Amino acid sequence: MITAANMKDKFMEMVKTMDMSFSYKPVLLKAMLEHVDENGKVRIEDIVDYFIEFYSAVRSKE
Repeated sequence: MITAANMKDKFMEMVKTMDMSFSYKPVLLKAMLEHVDENGKVRIEDIVDYFIEFYSAVRSKE
């Protein structure tokens, strides 16, 4: 069960065990870390914008 007290530990545990190859997860983590506020929240709009910018940059390098 996830509670406010163990939320950070549960998240870090999940990050350590997830398969990151061929995945959007590393980009999601970068977006979250860049846009998280002082309460640990991230706006969906910021995540979407980060994805658009990230993958646009990748495509322009090809």
